[in-house]
Amino acid sequence: MFDGVVKEYDLLNHLFIWKLDDVWRRTCAEKCASGKVIVDLCCGTGGLTLQISSRSPSEAFIVGLDFSKVMLGRAISKKKAEKHENNHT
Repeated sequence: MFDGVVKEYDLLNHLFIWKLDDVWRRTCAEKCASGKVIVDLCCGTGGLTLQISSRSPSEAFIVGLDFSKVMLGRAISKKKAEKHENNHT
C-alpha cells in the first residue's frame, strides 16, 4: 500500500492532519536527540529520522527502518538532498 503513495505521502500526511505533523515531529526529535543509539521504526520517508539527526550529536548512531523499500528509498533521497544542501550553504 505505501509503495504506491510514496510520492504524495509527505504532502498528504501534512495536509490531512492540519500541519500538526511538524509540531509532533519537532517535539519528538527534541526528546530523542539526547540518545546515543536511536532507532526510528516504521520511519516511512524519514521525516522524523532526519529531524532527530539534525538535533543529535555527531557521535549518535541513528537508524531509520521501514518495511517499504520504496519509502526507505525516499528517505535516502531526502538525506542526500539535505546533505547536498548543507554542503552548498
